[in-house]
Amino acid sequence: MLARDILIKAFDYNVWSNVRILVKAELVTDDQWTAQVGPEGRSLHTILAHMIGVERVWRLLSALGKIEDGVSPGPDQLTTAAAMRDFSASEAEYMGILLQDWSDQAFADEVMVTRRDGTTFPMVRWHMLQHVLLHSMQ
Repeated sequence: MLARDILIKAFDYNVWSNVRILVKAELVTDDQWTAQVGPEGRSLHTILAHMIGVERVWRLLSALGKIEDGVSPGPDQLTTAAAMRDFSASEAEYMGILLQDWSDQAFADEVMVTRRDGTTFPMVRWHMLQHVLLHSMQ
């Protein structure tokens, strides 16, 4: 399926671009790393920790349909760009295994997602995966 192949290539690109961003982030000063910027007053540290941490959330949601509290590390756990790079590499390995294992049909399947309050709703798996890619592009 062409769409499956495109998603796999897009995830390969996502890994490549995340590495490039995090390697450059390792070069900033401590003041630049923690400076509160933008309308939301978030630092480069918190923005990148969120970007990298939620990849685990979407991987688990697309595979299992639910996540447990605390599965996504935050800025307190991902304190440096190097730590983020290590975490991202681990997540990329897990995601790569899933992407290679899923059939064309699995990409098109609906996943019943369970919210923390117990309500469920369907999401199409490839839509969920596309969200990961778009999230990183922000």
